[in-house]
Amino acid sequence: DSAGGGLTLLLSQRIVAQKLPLPAGFLLLWPWVDASFQQTNKNEGRDPFISTPMLDFCSTLAVGNLSHADAKSQSSEPWVSPLHSSMKALTGVKFMIIAGEADVLVFQQRQLHEKMKAAGVDVEYHESGSMIHGFMLLSGFIPEAD
Repeated sequence: DSAGGGLTLLLSQRIVAQKLPLPAGFLLLWPWVDASFQQTNKNEGRDPFISTPMLDFCSTLAVGNLSHADAKSQSSEPWVSPLHSSMKALTGVKFMIIAGEADVLVFQQRQLHEKMKAAGVDVEYHESGSMIHGFMLLSGFIPEAD
C-alpha cells in the first residue's frame, strides 16, 4: 500500500525487464506513484492521514542522501516515480488498483490507470466514493470500510 504500491509497480517492471517468472497479478492498494507531485491536489485537507507536505518530505527521503534541491530534481525520475515510466512492457501482466475518492493520491492513481489502459495493460481500477487513504485498514472502525 502507498509507497509499497509504487514499489510493487517498480518491482513488476523489473521482473518483466529481467524476464523472470511473473506472479498471477499485482495488487496496488492506494499506490503512491508520483513523488514529484506535478498536479494540483484537489483533495488536500479531506484526508486526515496524509497530506501533500508530508508526502513532499517523504519524497526527499525516497531518493536517498541528497540535498533537498537535488532530491526534488530527482523525484520525477522513473526509479522514484514509476508513473513517469513507460507501461508498454507490462502488457500481459495483470494489475488491480484500489483507490479512495478522498485520498490525496487518487489523482495519481487515476492517471496511472489511464496510462496503463492506453498502453494495453490488463488493469482493473476500483475507486470507493468518499474513502480516504488506507480506508481498508479501518474495517471494524468505520462502516464504509467493512
